[in-house]
Amino acid sequence: MKHIKILQIGILSGITLPIFVHAQQAKSFQQITTELIITGSNYILTLLVALTLLTFLFGLMKYMYKGQESDQARSEGRKLMLWGIIGLFVMTSIWGLVALLSGLIGHDSSAIPQFKTSGIIEHTDTIS
Repeated sequence: MKHIKILQIGILSGITLPIFVHAQQAKSFQQITTELIITGSNYILTLLVALTLLTFLFGLMKYMYKGQESDQARSEGRKLMLWGIIGLFVMTSIWGLVALLSGLIGHDSSAIPQFKTSGIIEHTDTIS
């Protein structure tokens, strides 16, 4: 029980600490709350996409390895793969629609959840 509370405190501080570090610049409570919501939604979106992808991969593993033993395991794996694909499709469709509608009405797109891309190296070719 003590480990769960420590984990909860660690997760909460990991999400909120960047907000409070930037709060040193005179920001209003509304700006801090908005940044907290945006940061939290970014983490939640990334987590949901990862869980949905893992669901698909788990279904694939179940279909391929356990499916050799029984038809029931094969059908369960097929269902997991189908729900994984449906989940990814729905999440990316809603994400794209929000970005499209936000761009059409001229709203600031910084509030739209973005996937974390840290660690991805961008390669630019220069022609000499």
